[in-house]
Amino acid sequence: MDMSVWDVIVAVLKNKYVIIAVVAVVLYLNFVNYIISYRKRPKPPKQKKVTQSSSDPKNESSETEEEGYEDGGDVVD
Repeated sequence: MDMSVWDVIVAVLKNKYVIIAVVAVVLYLNFVNYIISYRKRPKPPKQKKVTQSSSDPKNESSETEEEGYEDGGDVVD
């Protein structure tokens, strides 16, 4: 039996158990790397609801102008 070192190395690398072990280790290391580098996205800030009050003088004056009334209550043609 004349086996060289290269024949042994090739036989080991072609072994199905060695191939399965290498694939499993690579997948495990990729998964660990993903867990280490994972960052949660920050939650978007909540926007407060803006409520318009009916006592705003700007809104009242613009409504009367749109309806065709002057400040004195006279109809504008």
